[in-house]
Amino acid sequence: TTEPSIESYLITMLGVDGVGKKSITKLFTTQAFQVEAQNIFKKKTIIVDNNALNIDIIDGVAMTHEDDKYRWWSIVQDSSAFLIVFSVTDPN
Repeated sequence: TTEPSIESYLITMLGVDGVGKKSITKLFTTQAFQVEAQNIFKKKTIIVDNNALNIDIIDGVAMTHEDDKYRWWSIVQDSSAFLIVFSVTDPN
């Protein structure tokens, strides 16, 4: 028998620098909270309704600082979902 294929999803985190995108990603992928900066790309496999799903999470704002705009736009187009992170205490 062949193994069932595992669906993959790309989630792009959006929000200004310093609102906690990487910390939220770290908490989701490792169940640990970390304040200092980490990589802009994380992976996790989750089970939903007895089906394995590969989740790739990328910090879309960090991409604008590190890569060219064409690559960033390509990732935005390929994203399955966006998570917008913002500060409720910063008036800007």
